[in-house]
Amino acid sequence: MGMPILVIIVAASFKVAQEYKRAVVFRWGRYVGLRGPGRFRINPRSENVAMVDLRTRTVGIEPQEAITGDSVTVRVNAVLYYRVTDPNTSITYVILPSDGGVPILLDVE
Repeated sequence: MGMPILVIIVAASFKVAQEYKRAVVFRWGRYVGLRGPGRFRINPRSENVAMVDLRTRTVGIEPQEAITGDSVTVRVNAVLYYRVTDPNTSITYVILPSDGGVPILLDVE
């Protein structure tokens, strides 16, 4: 009875981070470090892992119309490119635009 449970716990303790991802490790809810790329081991009872993608991402912004000082209508199309450089900060402090939590505002003057 105890052997299958031990096998499940050991199997759950190994994780893999792809080359373009980093694993942010939290122990009892506190940041303890980054892991990856590659295989790594965690304690499944006390540690949680959040994977962060380091590749450049794009977000399309809806076209905006504006009127210039000489009364000419201008239509602006834009694309937002972003890339995570600090995985810890991106998990603990930042809401990424791709999550839908931050409305993208475009101000044309």
